[in-house]
Amino acid sequence: MSLLFSFFLPMLMALIATYIGTKAVLPVLQKKKLAQTILEIGPKWHKKKEGTPTMGGIVFLLVALLFGVLAATAIWQTRGAKDALPLCFLLLYAILNGLIGIKDDLTKFRLHRNAGVTPMQKILLQTVAGAVFLALLHITDCVDTTLFIPYLSITVELSYFYDFIVLFLLVGIVNCTNLTDGVDGLCASVVAVIGGFFGIAAYISDTPAVFVSASLLSGISIGFLFYNHHPARIFMGDTGSLFFGALTAGSAVILGNPLILIVVCIVFVLEGISDILQVFVYKLTKKRILRMAPLHHHFEMIGFSENKIVLLFVGISLFFAFIAALSFLPL
Repeated sequence: MSLLFSFFLPMLMALIATYIGTKAVLPVLQKKKLAQTILEIGPKWHKKKEGTPTMGGIVFLLVALLFGVLAATAIWQTRGAKDALPLCFLLLYAILNGLIGIKDDLTKFRLHRNAGVTPMQKILLQTVAGAVFLALLHITDCVDTTLFIPYLSITVELSYFYDFIVLFLLVGIVNCTNLTDGVDGLCASVVAVIGGFFGIAAYISDTPAVFVSASLLSGISIGFLFYNHHPARIFMGDTGSLFFGALTAGSAVILGNPLILIVVCIVFVLEGISDILQVFVYKLTKKRILRMAPLHHHFEMIGFSENKIVLLFVGISLFFAFIAALSFLPL
């Protein structure tokens, strides 16, 4: 498969579909008054965003389902079930997380608050979704229990411990992606870069399922950015961020290189670590290490504009995506 056909053409199609779909769903969300509630403890200037339609991620699920089914059918016919099944399982996993996001977003609207389902409920549901994803991969022999160590080109047989490590990575990246969605255009911009990395990795490793997921990640995120760049006209909500996180994390598992997530998703990882450290240190010392967590809010509090934060984090993502891509080149 040519790089043009495998990545850029599907990406463009996903971009156009997302652009049209978001344009269509925006007035519906406004009419239903499915709007964002802003936390009182957040930056004061975010209060003006209150009332902005959210849950735009519903378009991501529809676009992924449409193009994913078409792509899986084409791969099945041309390359067989062995290459098509991982894409089917990956899409299922991403959509399941998107549905968890829908439940979370709808709970917020019903209770008229910023918080939806409890953190423990969300983690439990995400863990179940991840376990189903891994179980399907094991049942169909689409994954084994050896963990590849990037840059060292060695594998370690972990047996049952493999699933525990990968499940931790899956749930962790999904939630870190969710935390990153707090500044206009930030999460979608970083996801677009990550999608580009997976396109390169899929081309080098000849992994059709990841070609498709990479196209969806970049195409959907860029298409959504037409409406989500600062000042945002719509937010993706947990529906979108959990979907993006799952599609990202699952792609690394399909590639057989889950640890690369720590590198290519460095922005997500830093956002998650900053939030955990802020809470942990404050409980121990009653002092904050950041002005506000997660990390993007700290930059806001010290005077960075939202556009500058996006540019900074995208620059970091580009650099680490390049470093991550190097791990796929022969030594």
